[in-house]
Amino acid sequence: MATSARALAILTVALCGFGCSNGDGSHTDEPAEDSTDALPEETVCDETRRPVLLVHGGFGGGDNYEPQGQRFRANGYCKEWIRAFDYDSPANLNGNTSAATLQEMDDVVEQMRSELGFDKIHLVGHSLGTSVCRNYLLQPENVEKIERLVHVAGGYDPAGTVPTLGLTSRGDKAVGLVEYPGAENLELPYLDHMEIISAESTFVEIYKYFNDGEAPQVTAIEPTDRIIVEGFVKNFADNTPREGIEVEVYEIDHLSGERISETPDHLLLVDAEGRFPAWEAEPDTYYEFMIPGGGEGGRDLHSYRQPFVATTHLVYLKAMPKPGSVGALFLGGLAPYTDDFMITVIQHTNRAIIAGDDSLTMDGIELSRPELTDEAATIVAIFVSDENGNGVSDGTPTARLAPAPYLTGADTAIPTDVDGPVEITLNDATLRIPRWRANSDGNVLVMFQDR
Repeated sequence: MATSARALAILTVALCGFGCSNGDGSHTDEPAEDSTDALPEETVCDETRRPVLLVHGGFGGGDNYEPQGQRFRANGYCKEWIRAFDYDSPANLNGNTSAATLQEMDDVVEQMRSELGFDKIHLVGHSLGTSVCRNYLLQPENVEKIERLVHVAGGYDPAGTVPTLGLTSRGDKAVGLVEYPGAENLELPYLDHMEIISAESTFVEIYKYFNDGEAPQVTAIEPTDRIIVEGFVKNFADNTPREGIEVEVYEIDHLSGERISETPDHLLLVDAEGRFPAWEAEPDTYYEFMIPGGGEGGRDLHSYRQPFVATTHLVYLKAMPKPGSVGALFLGGLAPYTDDFMITVIQHTNRAIIAGDDSLTMDGIELSRPELTDEAATIVAIFVSDENGNGVSDGTPTARLAPAPYLTGADTAIPTDVDGPVEITLNDATLRIPRWRANSDGNVLVMFQDR
């Protein structure tokens, strides 16, 4: 958010990877050493392709585009040619983009033009991000910096100042099917409001529009020989970088959810932009990312996701919103903190969780129910806690989250004094994690992705 000539300094492991074998099959408890020559150079890419800037929607981040970043790179784009612009979306609602946000976006555009040697770049906006792009392009001095715009599931008409492709879907219950004036409009297959920005069919149309009708050679995200992971650590919603913290990465046992080693397999120092250095993940391997102070009230945050499949550079590790931010006001403070129960957020990173289509269980309790995940609500994250503090799973929706788009909660008491891990299953994917005590151990974030 590059050809080898532009590769960033990276922090990774020695050639033995995630903790070397001691010869007897055991796992060392010493963290892997830094090694910048352990990672492969980027595959040859085409520096003549026009760079693309991706602008997320409300309560989103650059990770909404992670699958598209992988697809662009599989089709010859250089890593640094595909970047995301992050902004504080709750502070820019209702189509009113602040002057500060527009200036921040222009800084990124200018940086890409200067660093990559292009007079114009391409833009993609999704949902609220379409209004950010619109307002940016309503400033005459910015029009000459943008070659083409793709306007995806936006509630606002594009500015009409540059060639524009509009993409919408009947399956989008937030926006629906729209004909944007002055744009070339296409109807995509039945996709929800979040799914539409990460779908394979969406990528095909974006790619063709940016490449004069040429179709991409690769559309599926295929496993790569080595899995190089890069990305950012930022606050949820306000997208403030978590500068200066050191994220601890642990390989975990999939059956027990426990760390294999007591010491981290990787330590990722976060820079001023929120970027963490590149590291190599093992295939079919589960990890815990411990973000110190990333939870509410300065507590730690334990983050989990399904195994990485392919090299990726738009991975986001999300912390709780900055205190006093609009995003923090939306959340309104989490449930009572005790050591008796967990406080967990379960998220799908690239589509909605829909009652009737999806089964989502935690500790055997069904969370994808009509009152929580109705299709019309486009729910992508569920807050799970003993909301009313009575120690019983009442299952009632969390009222304080009602004003927040895409979010819901359920009064669900997950105890910490039970032997064995907590099992969280979304359809055919299961993650097992320790029973972290909310007050002493911190918050938990569990992320699922479609393959």
